[in-house]
This record gives sequence, structure tokens and C-alpha cells, in this order.
Amino acid sequence: MESVRHAKVVRQWTLLTLLSRRRVGVSVREAATELAVGDKTIRRDLAVLLKAGFPITESTGKFNRKRWRISTSEEYPAISLQFDEALALYLGRHSLQPLAGTYFWDATQRAFRKLRASLTDDVVEHLDRLAPRLHHVLPGASDYSDKANLIDDLLVAVEDCRQVLIDYQSLRATEPVTYAVNPLGITFHQGSLYLIAHSLDHKEIRTFKVDRVGSVERTDLPFPRPDDFNLERFYEKTFGVFRGKSEVTVVVRFTGWAARHVIERTWPSCRDIGRRADGSVVATFVVNATEELKTWILGFGANARVSSPANFREDVSNELAAALNGYQTFDDPGDSRTARHRSGKTFGQEP
Repeated sequence: MESVRHAKVVRQWTLLTLLSRRRVGVSVREAATELAVGDKTIRRDLAVLLKAGFPITESTGKFNRKRWRISTSEEYPAISLQFDEALALYLGRHSLQPLAGTYFWDATQRAFRKLRASLTDDVVEHLDRLAPRLHHVLPGASDYSDKANLIDDLLVAVEDCRQVLIDYQSLRATEPVTYAVNPLGITFHQGSLYLIAHSLDHKEIRTFKVDRVGSVERTDLPFPRPDDFNLERFYEKTFGVFRGKSEVTVVVRFTGWAARHVIERTWPSCRDIGRRADGSVVATFVVNATEELKTWILGFGANARVSSPANFREDVSNELAAALNGYQTFDDPGDSRTARHRSGKTFGQEP
């Protein structure tokens, strides 16, 4: 039931946005049509929002038709912020960049424009000088500015428990494939959005990167959302966003700078981190998929060594050997100088 309540928030936010933008108000029928739900659902949402204290007003027009809207700024008290609160929000605006392409984005940008307008020019100038010193690094973040409608369709399908057809081209596929899926949720991970859905073609819950979704076709086919499905629990034993089917305990020993780096942070699915007398760190992970964990371990190079299980240690070792072989046989067609490392020649030597 928790996941169902969470899904309702998406629809209610959309309804609030609709009420805010329509100065003449919106009828229940108009709202139901725009949100693709029934009149009763809109009436329930309005009742919930009114009880929660949102400034929604009702008016009666021609033929006794009722319309609903958000009160204007003159009709309800302005939000009052302490000066340091306004500064903190303004400086934190860049951290919301990943929302670009979603229906939250326009609202946040309008809010920050109003916040900026409430500050003096001298204060804004000072903050703009300070902002670059508080930079939020998110390498490789996806750009969803042209996928707003697609993301909205997915969110509505998650909320209303409606099946969708998605054209999806996986990383290894040469052509997109159409899948019928029951959307269960959307996850944000390392700068990208991922759709978690039950795939009718694969007969299991799968993860689809939104970047690779070419189109979404909403249907009227309902599906029963599992009451016990929860995204947080879904990711309990993952190192990233992808799941496997069998649980694996992985033990890794980190040395040198890697040991210091690992001990400084909290890592997904890490069950234990222990320091050793020689300065090394031994970390134990319990995961149901090892691919993302393997990629992370490889990033530490010689400063990370898998202790167990043996088959995973061999997998990492083979990956390193393949990388080394790639460098040893490297031949750049755009450079007349080639690597003859295997024959004893150093990089850049003429044959």
C-alpha cells in the first residue's frame, strides 16, 4: 500500500500544476480528461488536497458548473523565508538539474526565478560569485530535455497502473524492440533515469534505462500492482540498479589510496568494512548481481583484489588480462607510430 500512496502523489502534483496555471479554473471533467483518470478519482484528490491545506478555491459559473483553481498570491499569505534559508535554496538550485525533462522542472525554475527576484542585485551578484565554488559534479549525466512527454507518460502509467508499450534499444542491440511492460517505478542513479517494470515478454521484473526508450504508447489495460513491491527493498542487495537472481557474498581487499577512499564512504550492499594492521581494508558485499560491482572494483586497478568467491575473482582477473592485452596489441590507425610492446619495443619507437 505504501507504493500505491506514493504513486498518488504524482497525479496530485500534476493536478496542482493544472490548477495553478488555469486562472479561470478547471472543472472536474476537464481535469479527469487531462490526467486520463475518472471523475471520482479527481474528486477524491481534490478532497485530499483541501484537507492537507492547499489554497484551492471553488467557484460556480454558468449552468451551475463548478470550477477549481489555486488561489492567487493576493488571496493567500506569501511564504516567508529567513535570509539564510533563501540563500541556501538559491545556491542549491544546480543540484536539481537532473529534474530537467520532468514535469517538476518548470515549476522549480519558476520558483528560483521568484527567489532571485526577492534578493537585491548586490546579493545575487555575490551569490553568483560564490556558486562556482560550490560545484556539483555529476559526470556523464543524461539530458532529458527532449523526453519530457515520454517521462510524463511513464509516470502516469506508474501511477495509474496501466500497461505501456515501449520501443527499447538495449546497449547490445542493433535495432529497437517493442516490449509490453507494467511500470512499477522510476529510479534516478548516477545522473540517469531507469524504469523498473514487469516485462510481459521476459515474464520478470526488469530495468530499462530511459535514455534508450524511443517511444511510449499508453494503453487502457490495467494491471494489479503487487502490494508488497517497494523500490527501496527492491534495491537492498544491488550495487547499482541491476539485479540478478542469486545472492553472492564478495570479499575485496583494498590497499593504498583505495583503502582510504573506501573507508571514507558508505557503499551499497556493503555488510562489513574492516581495517587491517598493514593499512589495508577488507570489505564484504552481499549482492544479487556482480556486474556493476565488478566495474567499480576494476576502477581501483592494482589497489583492489577480490578474495572470494573464486569464480568472481577469476572473472575480474580475466577482465584485467583482456584490458592489458588490448593495450599490448594497441594499433592506432590514425598514428603511424604503433605499440610493439610484446616484441620489446617501447611505445612510440619506430619498427
